[in-house]
Amino acid sequence: MAAKNGFVQGYASSQIDERVEIIFKNFENFIDLVDMFEDNICDQITEEKRFNRRAEIGECGVRVQTSRKSDPTFSQASNHYDNIIDIRRGDLDKLLEYTDDAEGHRDEIETLELMRRDYTTVTSAMSVLSPKDRNELKDVLNKEKAIVDIIESTGNLYESVKSRLYRNRRKVKIQAKELIELRMGKAA
Repeated sequence: MAAKNGFVQGYASSQIDERVEIIFKNFENFIDLVDMFEDNICDQITEEKRFNRRAEIGECGVRVQTSRKSDPTFSQASNHYDNIIDIRRGDLDKLLEYTDDAEGHRDEIETLELMRRDYTTVTSAMSVLSPKDRNELKDVLNKEKAIVDIIESTGNLYESVKSRLYRNRRKVKIQAKELIELRMGKAA
């Protein structure tokens, strides 16, 4: 939980340049991380709601199933799916009803949505590069190739490959920053 809060809260408090660097650093699994944090918050919300509803009606915490009609596994999966749908639609009022920290959850969910939008913006910003340079940069960011692999395939010197990757990364960062600022309504 602390790692999640640190990563998501750190992202939320970062400036645009820093957010783009976080995306670059975690490029190969950035969306997987966002999905993981989203799943975690959905589970947390489900548990809080379940506990608070039971406490509200005075249940002591021990439940015995006697009807044989419920399917707890299906119910849990259905609740999780419904929570994901509510998050993606932005229907947070209903989702956060009966939770302990509605505002904290809302902030985290909004940050996760911001992370998704920023990632999409960074990948879109790569269009400023030629297809060859774009693929080369994506391969390095996805850790599919190292600089040594690029040197071997292109025959270029280490310094020229390193400089080209740095320039291309900088171009993408500048373009992504401009696009994010436009999306946020800030003047560049």
